[in-house]
Amino acid sequence: MSPTSWDYWFSSFTSSGVFVDKSLKKFEFSVFETQTENQDRYEQLGNEVTNFIYSFLTDNLKLDNIPVPSAPKNVELSSFVFASKDFKISHKKLVLINGSGAVRSWTMGKKHNNEQ
Repeated sequence: MSPTSWDYWFSSFTSSGVFVDKSLKKFEFSVFETQTENQDRYEQLGNEVTNFIYSFLTDNLKLDNIPVPSAPKNVELSSFVFASKDFKISHKKLVLINGSGAVRSWTMGKKHNNEQ
């Protein structure tokens, strides 16, 4: 298994939502000797978590991934939302607006932990 593989580093979330490795240890940023290796690992995990969440929204919650604008002329400037399948006609709707950029949800936690 490759050191950049999701299964190599992490396998699941606990019932309380904590991201853990196969030995149930919490995520630690600094596991390599160099900052570059730690940052590369962090970015790879961030991409894997994003993919995991997007798959969960579409596969488990059956939300549609809808491009915005609906027919983008410039793919780089386009984005998407997740919405319930019948959001255009239903009185009850769910639309999740995705943010943009490379800031991960755990970035503040990492910064806070490094300052202690």
